[in-house]
Amino acid sequence: MTENPVPVTAAPYLQQTQVWTDVHGNTHLLEDMTANYLRNVLSYLEHKADELYGAEQEEVVRAQLVEVFEPCRYPHGVPPLEFATAREWLQSTPLVKAMTELLGERPARH
Repeated sequence: MTENPVPVTAAPYLQQTQVWTDVHGNTHLLEDMTANYLRNVLSYLEHKADELYGAEQEEVVRAQLVEVFEPCRYPHGVPPLEFATAREWLQSTPLVKAMTELLGERPARH
C-alpha cells in the first residue's frame, strides 16, 4: 500500500464545512458520513497534521512574497499562521470543527 500524497496546499479542502473530499477526489456529505468514518478521517488528518501544516506554512510564505511584489493582490495582507502546534492549527480549520461537531451529535455505528 502506498502512502497518500499530500497536496501542495490543503487549504481548500480544510475550509470546507459541508463535505469531505477523499484522496480520489470523491466528495462525501459530512452529514451522511458515519461516526466511524468521521473518526477515521480525523485520525488521518491528525496523522498528517505536521505535513499539512508545513505545506500550509510554505503557501503562506509564497503569498507573503507575492504581497511584496504585488501588494494589490492581497489588499488586507496575508495573515500569518500563528499556532503553537500543527495539531492546534488543524483543530482550528472549518472542516475539522464541522466533523468534530457532528461526532458530538451522533453515536458510533457498528
